[in-house]
Amino acid sequence: MLPTPRPSCPTSQPLARKSGGDYTFELRRGVRGPTGDPFTAADVSWSIKRDLATSPVAPFLFSLANLDVRDPVTVLARYAVRINVSGPSPFLLGVLAWFDEGVYDRKLYLAHATGAIPGLSGGAPPTRPRSAPTT
Repeated sequence: MLPTPRPSCPTSQPLARKSGGDYTFELRRGVRGPTGDPFTAADVSWSIKRDLATSPVAPFLFSLANLDVRDPVTVLARYAVRINVSGPSPFLLGVLAWFDEGVYDRKLYLAHATGAIPGLSGGAPPTRPRSAPTT
């Protein structure tokens, strides 16, 4: 028999708010990144905003999942985050779990940053070009 799946970073399945369908995640305390820094709601917020700023795929996937791309994340507390949506979608949790839309140790990324990305406070290393220049 297979074991029951258990979330590794959130403490449980997300709670959906009835009015707008936003998802609130309570993060597990004691989870650490590769540098030993604690995994916090600030890492989740920074990572989603970084994905929107750098990934050519993230804006499409997040829009498909009805994630509010203008205001995607609200940090509620050190270990609590709300994912803001514009309406219900069966794709949201799958998109958040997509390999390209991961949560990163922001301190590690920022320690190796080579430049700032417009619209992303704190900077981030540009990992992919947004588009090819036209002639």
